[in-house]
Amino acid sequence: MVFCVVNDFERYSNENGFEIIKFFFNVSKDVQRDRLLERLKDPKKNWEFSFSDVEERQYWDDYQAIFADMLSQTATEHAPWYVLPADDEWYAR
Repeated sequence: MVFCVVNDFERYSNENGFEIIKFFFNVSKDVQRDRLLERLKDPKKNWEFSFSDVEERQYWDDYQAIFADMLSQTATEHAPWYVLPADDEWYAR
């Protein structure tokens, strides 16, 4: 149901002159782990760390399935998704 609301809003916006382009920055599980560890090791990045990030990693596969469903259900001709690899921070930015 939520996807229908999103798609209808994006279609309405597009029909009224607003072009919608959506980007999904995809980070691999290994790179996410490395970034979390870096936040722990670097005192300047400790503020970015949350133990809930570590706890949530056990649901990685569930999140991937949800992301795939969201992308497939909300990618439309008037509001496409662009999935971009984001393991390389410099390249992704």
